[in-house]
Amino acid sequence: MEDQFVAFGVALLYLRRRRRRSVWVHEILQACQQLGEYHRLVQELRLDDGRFLATGDSYRTIAFSYRVGVSTMAGIVGEVARAIWDALVQEVMPVPTTEDWRSIATDFLHRWNFPNCLGSIDGKHVVIRAPDNSGSLFFNYKGTYSVVLLAVVDAQYCFRVVDVGSYGRTSDGGVMADEAFPLRRDLMRPFPGHKLSSRQRIFNYRLSRARLIVENAFGILTAQWRMYRGVIEISPANMMTFIHSA
Repeated sequence: MEDQFVAFGVALLYLRRRRRRSVWVHEILQACQQLGEYHRLVQELRLDDGRFLATGDSYRTIAFSYRVGVSTMAGIVGEVARAIWDALVQEVMPVPTTEDWRSIATDFLHRWNFPNCLGSIDGKHVVIRAPDNSGSLFFNYKGTYSVVLLAVVDAQYCFRVVDVGSYGRTSDGGVMADEAFPLRRDLMRPFPGHKLSSRQRIFNYRLSRARLIVENAFGILTAQWRMYRGVIEISPANMMTFIHSA
């Protein structure tokens, strides 16, 4: 009798091993390419560098949203920002040619009544967290720490040339500039003082109208990319990459 039970158990075990599976992959795992963190969340994050630029959220906040590590998120966002600049710089901000400069000068004359102008130039302080052991290098006259974004803007509010990385203690004054800059052949500034002739007042008025283009362009930039509205808590070296990509 005992031998019969043993034989029955062996036969049952054999049948279980021989039974064909109805499901080779669990139902939960079948949707991994649609719902899994790597195939969905991480891949979306690779395309979502714009969230950091557009909202100014911290690395930690965005990392929680995608359920990835902070260092992973920081690496992805930095990689995407560099790719944006490398891929699009020649398309959206190529080096202006002679014909481009002539077209810009014509636009300034027709739109802003200011002749022989190749661009409105000014600087913007981009506020950052004080870098370690930096002393007063990044401390500016506004009482914050910053790097300076210097930009040349054409008559239609398009950025033509940018320079990023000057210390915050450097002035953000511009070309076609205020009275803090010297008068040069390639640098226009208003007539100083209050006792001005009629012609001098007209010149100052037209110069101010033309120079306001770059101020307005910075306002448009800040409205589009809210990263510029708060304190950016990344290193100055990485800051250049993010400002370029925005």
